Amino acid sequence: MQIHRYIRRESTVAIAAILAIPHLKSLDDELRSDYAALIESPNRDVKGAAVAAIATWGPDAVSFETRLARMQQIDPVDFVRQAAKNTLLQINATRESVCE
Repeated sequence: MQIHRYIRRESTVAIAAILAIPHLKSLDDELRSDYAALIESPNRDVKGAAVAAIATWGPDAVSFETRLARMQQIDPVDFVRQAAKNTLLQINATRESVCE
């Protein structure tokens, strides 16, 4: 994977790259700690991409706080998978609109 190359690009691609990192590990505890570390990262770009990934997930949520509360009630593995899926759909839609 060339994750680091994509992190330097536009934010939607950075989000997808950030979300791909936890998939490299299979244990739930490791995935939880990886995702928490990304959110608490001192690197502003990494933290921003992780927070943006949370904020864009769950179209029926009203605010970031609501989404964050919902995240605490669901399995982190399912959360990451769904967030990655939503983000990749957004990236594909953006690429299609740029190519037209």
